[in-house]
Amino acid sequence: HAAVELPGQLQLNPTHLLAALVRAVNLAGGTVTEHARVTGARADTDRVRLTTSLGPLTARHAVLATATPITDKRATTMELIPQRSYLCAFDPDPAVEIPEGMWISAESPTISLRTYTDGDRTRLLVGGQGHRTGDSRPTAEHIDTLTEWTMRHFPGARRTHAWSAQDYHPVGMVPHVETLPWDGGRVLFAGGYSKWGLAAAPAAALQLIDLLLDRPPQLTFGTPSVPGTLKTTLSTQASAPVSEIRNLARSISGSGDHRGDAPDDSTAEDDGAAVFREGIHPVGEAFVDGRTCRVSLVCPHMGGTLAWNGAEESWDCPLHGSRFTAGGRLLEGPAVKDLKRL
Repeated sequence: HAAVELPGQLQLNPTHLLAALVRAVNLAGGTVTEHARVTGARADTDRVRLTTSLGPLTARHAVLATATPITDKRATTMELIPQRSYLCAFDPDPAVEIPEGMWISAESPTISLRTYTDGDRTRLLVGGQGHRTGDSRPTAEHIDTLTEWTMRHFPGARRTHAWSAQDYHPVGMVPHVETLPWDGGRVLFAGGYSKWGLAAAPAAALQLIDLLLDRPPQLTFGTPSVPGTLKTTLSTQASAPVSEIRNLARSISGSGDHRGDAPDDSTAEDDGAAVFREGIHPVGEAFVDGRTCRVSLVCPHMGGTLAWNGAEESWDCPLHGSRFTAGGRLLEGPAVKDLKRL
């Protein structure tokens, strides 16, 4: 198999980087508040009023650097495609030589490989199997596929961990760094890094500084190409489930009907969940941690019909990537409310 490697790449532990950034914020007089969800932002003439789970806040400007903008149901949200991908960690067999470094496969399917040294122990990280959020075969199969690939190429490796992450791919092929076109220019957004956040986010931060100080940009990500944007937009719409396109059309038209088309009665999902109708309303039922959870499958963001993610035991929206626990609690995405429990 062929793979691509770039010499001189930096590899680091992101938790160490985050800890250093928090220390830098504190030294600069700032405050980092954890476990506080922002649910709204409204601009007045001279400030932004934020609604959070810990109470209201005010500021001269607000920067939404949350992967996708929670206050937007217009162009920016529509131009970001939610995608999930998977990563597995392995303890390699000491008898099998593992070359150190970082690579990406030069053929399909795309596989990302890297080694990670923890003391005197070397681990192998294998990633790939990306797909649109909420639109996939049984999700646990993606982890199984990565594991099988690793066993074929690195016999004797033992999987120790497996997880998934969500990224947003911009249809224009370049990240978004912008002042949102409402709220008096006081709310800014940065996101759409398409799995390149470690490199793109610092560049986005420099651009945000220039926007906040109203000065010419020191750097940009460039201008999206019209052919590339058109191609990505068309493929995005083609890959979206038909029922979700209908939901999106209803939301945009302002008809007020955000219920969408429910799956057929008694449709079994993978890994212990089922979806069915109650009248015209889609309902999801999952058996998790010894209890049965029943929730509405209408996403509170823009009315998408959710799909079960068995690998992570969550309900995922294929429209804009909002995700919820089996019991309906919001995990991530542009939604700001939990699912309705039934």
